[in-house]
Amino acid sequence: MQIYCLVKRVLDYQSKFVTDGKKVYSESGKFIINPFDEIAVEEAIRKKEQGICSRVTVVSVGSDEQAIRYAMSMGADDGVLLKCSEELTSIQTSQVLVNYFKGVDFSVIFAGKQAIDTDSSQVAARVAAGLGCSFAAYASKIDFNGDEIVVEKEVDDGIEVVSLRKPCVITVDLRLNTPRFPPLPAVLKAKQKPLEVIEITPIIDDSIELVNLEIPAKQRQRKLTQSVEEFVNELKRIL
Repeated sequence: MQIYCLVKRVLDYQSKFVTDGKKVYSESGKFIINPFDEIAVEEAIRKKEQGICSRVTVVSVGSDEQAIRYAMSMGADDGVLLKCSEELTSIQTSQVLVNYFKGVDFSVIFAGKQAIDTDSSQVAARVAAGLGCSFAAYASKIDFNGDEIVVEKEVDDGIEVVSLRKPCVITVDLRLNTPRFPPLPAVLKAKQKPLEVIEITPIIDDSIELVNLEIPAKQRQRKLTQSVEEFVNELKRIL
């Protein structure tokens, strides 16, 4: 069995951001793999190490292979870059992925629960809907039992357990695992791993119009109180 992982390159969250009103930039120009996708890749690699799957393939939509190469340095076997120079919406990205996976014999697709740049949490769900397969979100534990996959996820009342049949798409949450840090030899080896680049033409999506982007101003206000009574009174005043 082969596990596919969806990955995205995002701006480093530790950088300082600027915007021209249409796009957000990092002053350092540094990009990283989306942290939630990194957790998905780690889980897929662990399943391979446990003998549950034989291969881990990462798939990314965009113009750069950085996120794919990083996933390879973690232990993924190969990658697919659906190359496009345009900034795509969630609808466009999911449609590109649906078109790709319709031509692939897949069983399981892992993805992060959301990308930290847009926070839309749409792509994986749209992919599952487009492919007509099972879907589970925010997994904090994933167990394979033959053709059945049992997913645990945290909800307000405790733990919800969902049983899926293959093929399926699963998004992962922070508590699932702690991703490994690739050593230098693995980073160098990743540069030699196979990467398929497919030029794509996205569908036209005019459902969303970007009017303006602004970096929110920091407005944190702090006040030190001298006693619990003063703290309670100040809290009542604010509320």
